[in-house]
Amino acid sequence: MEELLINLVDSGKSLPEGCQDLLGKGTTNNSDIDGGTGLDEKTESNNRKVESIERKDHAHDSTSLAPSQSKKTSVETFRNSNSVSVEPAHGPVYSYFGGSSGVYFLAKFLGEDNSTVVPVTDDDVMISDRTSHFDQCASGQPILWRFPDKEIVDRLVNIYFERMNTLLPVIDEDEFKANYQKDMDSIWPPLLAAMCRAGSRLLEEDDSMLKKHNIGRNDLFHMFSKQIESNKTRVDILSPKIEFVQFLILLGNSTEKWGFNTQEWVVISMAAKMAQELGLHRASTGRRLSPRQAEQYRRLWWSAYSMDRWVSTAMGRPLSISDADCDVDFPAAEDGGHNYSFLVAITKLACILGDISRVLYSPRARTLWGENTKDADQICANFQRKLEEWRFSLPPHLRIYPDDEEQLRIGQLPAELEQRVNSGAGHLLAAYYSTMILLKQRSHDIDQSFLATEASRATYFSAENIIYVLGALRPNTVLVFSSVTTSFALFQSVGIILVGLTDPNAELVSKSKELIQKFKIICSRFSAYLPQVR
Repeated sequence: MEELLINLVDSGKSLPEGCQDLLGKGTTNNSDIDGGTGLDEKTESNNRKVESIERKDHAHDSTSLAPSQSKKTSVETFRNSNSVSVEPAHGPVYSYFGGSSGVYFLAKFLGEDNSTVVPVTDDDVMISDRTSHFDQCASGQPILWRFPDKEIVDRLVNIYFERMNTLLPVIDEDEFKANYQKDMDSIWPPLLAAMCRAGSRLLEEDDSMLKKHNIGRNDLFHMFSKQIESNKTRVDILSPKIEFVQFLILLGNSTEKWGFNTQEWVVISMAAKMAQELGLHRASTGRRLSPRQAEQYRRLWWSAYSMDRWVSTAMGRPLSISDADCDVDFPAAEDGGHNYSFLVAITKLACILGDISRVLYSPRARTLWGENTKDADQICANFQRKLEEWRFSLPPHLRIYPDDEEQLRIGQLPAELEQRVNSGAGHLLAAYYSTMILLKQRSHDIDQSFLATEASRATYFSAENIIYVLGALRPNTVLVFSSVTTSFALFQSVGIILVGLTDPNAELVSKSKELIQKFKIICSRFSAYLPQVR
């Protein structure tokens, strides 16, 4: 903003005229906000033209992949399947610039009639004309996206909505399916590829569809990954669109390896910044939309927010989103016949997690607290109260009760509890104890027993319970929210348990050895779905 004003002064022009030259002429356009689900509507064909190149029946294709065939054959099968060409985008794309005092300043001088700024209110936004290059190769040629037989794509899309989108509702299911069923080619290919990639991780290895087409779950995952990897660098972050945000969240949520990688943090941070560029973090944006669409974008925003909190904390990186910049409401728990209470719950927990990370673990916080343990302890007590209130406020279908936790320890779960654990309650419980460890472990003296203080006992108890709840989760269920979050909880807990092996208390050492064996079993079960370890 300072550079803009300096250039304005140097230009020697009057303020409104100079600002118009520096900002560029344009007209306000809500196409990026109104896009909704990453779908290319017929009315938006001037922005992106989707053309079906060929559609072959993969079930009768002689190159159909057999289990014993090489990876080269897998690629050939993919190449001979459905192909979608995306031509370079044409026409203007507009992006949201935010709401700094500098924007207000310029808006006042440009006036309400200027086409580059919306009418001046307390929630002014600035719009700039940009163009996207995601669907264009360096040579200017269209990118060719290839998909397997439509029956496979249908199965992957369905399992994505059944298992993943219920917990992390990045895409509006009803609108997407209506467009997909009418014309699969109307869906933005990179987003469809990311959905299929995420859905392939949730398939059982003996899935009937996989057997019918003689293809493996991991083969599908790597097919989509290869295309996405070669094309994702073409996302133009200066021209954010709703489908870009959705695409990046799915990439960050569907990792290829077990453990941590900077890539997830970078990808989710980009998604968060794009969402802010589109104004999804502001309540004023929702007021310009229909109630249904405003609710869709609230879900998208809080999905990006939650992922940012968990991935940043897991990676030990700075948070990408400041709470002070957001004034949008939490999403509704019920909308259009769909239940989104998991997103509401994980978002509220993510808010507490972010505060703990910022207040207790940031470099500035460590310097600030120093030896001032009294104030730090009071703050920790307030955080613990918030965590307990959060847990007791969970709806019954997402809550694990004390008697249920005893069943988890024993390892004998009734059918109803097993279903509840794998439908979101288990994920929330692991996230709760992971946050509790983050809160309590700072008070533990490594030279003392975990039984010495309340904070130390709570730390070990939380680590122990994470092992039990992850042991009760089905491996493919672990991946429906975020494998990074699960990795963080699991390795956070096993770190505590490894320290427990050196504890002065012999009974606790014995318990730690038992838990380490359970940890090995969990990793063995998960390895079929995340075979590569970082």
